[in-house]
Amino acid sequence: MEIAKAMAAPPAFACTISVPPPATFERILAMNVHSIFGVRINLLAMAGLLVGLAFSGPASAQEAPDVVWEVAGTNSVSEVAYSPDGQQVASGGGSQNPTVEVWDAVDGTALATFPAPSRSGSYPTGIASLDFSPAGLLAVGGLLMSTSYPVPGAATDVWRLADATIVHSFSGSRVSFSADGSRLAAGGGSPNNYLAVREIPSEELINSFSDGGGILSPDGQILATGFNFDGAISLWDVASGDLLQTLNNGGEVRTLAFSPDSQMLASAGGGVDPDSTIKLWRVSDGALLRTLFGHGIGTRSVDFSPDGQLLISSGTDVGYERSIRFWRTADGALLKTLDPGSAVPSVAFSPDGSTFVYGRVDGFVAVANTPTEADPACNNGVCDPGEDCHTCPTDCISGTGAAACGDGICQPAAGEDCIRCAVDCRGKVDGNPRRRYCCGDTVDCADSRCNADLWTCDGTPVGPYCCGDGPCDGPENSTSCAIDCQVVFCGDGNCDAGEDPCGCPIDCGTPPGSESICDDGIDNDCDLDTDCEDGDCADASVCTLLCGQRGDPCVDGVDCCSGSCKKNGTCR
Repeated sequence: MEIAKAMAAPPAFACTISVPPPATFERILAMNVHSIFGVRINLLAMAGLLVGLAFSGPASAQEAPDVVWEVAGTNSVSEVAYSPDGQQVASGGGSQNPTVEVWDAVDGTALATFPAPSRSGSYPTGIASLDFSPAGLLAVGGLLMSTSYPVPGAATDVWRLADATIVHSFSGSRVSFSADGSRLAAGGGSPNNYLAVREIPSEELINSFSDGGGILSPDGQILATGFNFDGAISLWDVASGDLLQTLNNGGEVRTLAFSPDSQMLASAGGGVDPDSTIKLWRVSDGALLRTLFGHGIGTRSVDFSPDGQLLISSGTDVGYERSIRFWRTADGALLKTLDPGSAVPSVAFSPDGSTFVYGRVDGFVAVANTPTEADPACNNGVCDPGEDCHTCPTDCISGTGAAACGDGICQPAAGEDCIRCAVDCRGKVDGNPRRRYCCGDTVDCADSRCNADLWTCDGTPVGPYCCGDGPCDGPENSTSCAIDCQVVFCGDGNCDAGEDPCGCPIDCGTPPGSESICDDGIDNDCDLDTDCEDGDCADASVCTLLCGQRGDPCVDGVDCCSGSCKKNGTCR
């Protein structure tokens, strides 16, 4: 099924919205999307995240992106952006000597490199946001640290690409142009950096806001702020400064994006907060239109397609798998999941929607073709990776936690016992009173009688469950929900039997840079050469003494340093 067809005929749903017909690509300018990464750590939320990881199910390898070109940058990539004419892409990142690089969007040729913003008395520590304007400008928002004491700061430089000249400088690390480039919002990154919206190129101040970093709508009329840990998002009227709407993301906000027509806002987060869903909001009244479930651990970046009918996202899924996902905005359907090979902090569509750019934490920047084929539809009877009870309820079981009498499991926490559900809960309610017992009532599941002779009693608390969300909850098991209930997998936090640093470094640790032990029969450095076969062991004594010593086993004298093999099969 082509993604285009999937967009054209969404299934019926309860809360409908009006989606405009696809606009011609020539009329579409670049979208404003900026991923924001927090630096504080919520310890309680992190603990919840680690528990989720420990019980998350595995996600099998997905299809890789259809890469047009890929290059290795000089730093880990935190931000990417497409120019409005589709001719250039920019990437930026790094904490040590952070830089921004501009590439030819067609073939990946390096065009320019710019330093991160810096100011007197401070040094740059990262790139927080990037955005192009149609006038050939590139706005770079950066993070700073004081050289005299550990106080964070932020600064923005706007470069004219034609002659590599800085033409504007402001405070703040979160920058975004209006689609026509006539307005620029810059701010956030430190407590004292208010967000200001200015006319460009005059720099005339239109309004300022105390709510920190945010993004400007493509029409330049609305400002969305709220890169924070409490989940509050505010929508402001730029001209008057009035607060229009307050939205609740439900958890940490790490990324925001407006649709090209400025009518919809996407928000997402997670990472150190349990809520990693993507939410789609109607800007006019703040109504929540869609909640997209997929990145079970955290969502790093989102962007709308030029016609507003697709949303691209990058994030971390259950099982600690990284993915890029494509969603249909009309009904929230997940259309495609790609495996980029490494964590992707930032993604962005091209102005015509035919390609997208993404940057990886290992420094690679790539442009890939937008998928035209959707993943196999659900309804195959199996809750597959990328599906859950929300996106594919026909395959992925869910419930409120109430037990199903007759499912073969006695669940006292859900109200079952040998009287109310005799078919599941074992018991003896007549005869000698001393021998009477009732599983789920007079005795609990710890009693051996409740789990004997093919009876099963589960005493764990029963709450809402959703196959595909990671934890193995309630009636989920390896048969009904294998994706959640397969306990052993790479990424579960344990170096399990059959796993090693070569095949599962996330659980077993990074392999050493050389063959550290030359006689253990293990390829320690994962270079496919073991022990004395590895050049690292050329000078090891166990590899230079290739003949048997006294008492070593032998077949004939050739095996022994002494040249003599005794009748008992050992060297003299």
